[in-house]
Amino acid sequence: MSDVKQLKFPDLPVTSQKPNLADGGGPPHDVVMESRLTALETRLDTILPTLATREDMHKIDASIKAWMIATIIALFIGFAGLFFTLSNSIRSGSQAASQPPAPTIIQVPAYPAPYAPAPQPPKGDR
Repeated sequence: MSDVKQLKFPDLPVTSQKPNLADGGGPPHDVVMESRLTALETRLDTILPTLATREDMHKIDASIKAWMIATIIALFIGFAGLFFTLSNSIRSGSQAASQPPAPTIIQVPAYPAPYAPAPQPPKGDR
C-alpha cells in the first residue's frame, strides 16, 4: 500500500460572486460552448411541448386497463364456451356408447340383365 500516491489539488479561491458571462466573465469562458448551449436550449424548447404530461400518461394507463379487463372477460367467455361444447360432446358420446349401434344396411343397385349374344347360324349351311 505504500505505492499509492495521493494527489493534492491547489485550493481554489472561494468567491460569493459568480462571473457574468455576458460581460466576458472570468476564465474559463468559451464562445463555442456558448453557441452550443444556445442551440441545445433551442432544441429543448422545441421538443418540450411535444412530450407527454402526467395527465396524458393517466389517460393512456386507463385505456390500457380497460383493454386488459375486456380481453380477460373475452377469454373467460371463450373458454367457458369451449368447456361447455366439449362437455356436451363427451356426454352425447357416452350415451351413444351405452346403446348398440344401428345396423348398417348397404343396398346394391340392380343391374340390367346381361344381353345374350345373338344366335349364330351354323357354319356349314352356307
